[in-house]
Amino acid sequence: MAEQIEFLLAGTVITAIGLIWLWPRFKRKRGCTAQTFGTPIDSYTEKHRRSSSTEHMTFSYFVDGVTYQQETEIGNLFAMLMIFRRNHNEIIVFYDPANPQRCYTSKDAVNGTAWGFVIVGVLLLVVAFL
Repeated sequence: MAEQIEFLLAGTVITAIGLIWLWPRFKRKRGCTAQTFGTPIDSYTEKHRRSSSTEHMTFSYFVDGVTYQQETEIGNLFAMLMIFRRNHNEIIVFYDPANPQRCYTSKDAVNGTAWGFVIVGVLLLVVAFL
């Protein structure tokens, strides 16, 4: 019984951390129901500890006669090269029709660490109920 409570508590806390970490991404996607094509303008690499890095891309898109420019995190260099190769330098941009400045791209980086927390947390919850 005490083991079940420990797994239940750990699973709940770890899942909550992952969901809190992911919440800004879910929130940003709400309302972005229209889509258009965007053009990559520039990119840069953000270096992290232990030789890992994250690629950021600046892109522009056109809605109702207005050009918008945004920056997004797209993951690693391999992901960026695949975007350019597959889409011939075009990306799909989902935007909010009421506020076209609010957008996200189909290639926004998925936070693997946050999803890892959610998955591990759910697994601990499943173990707690076995």
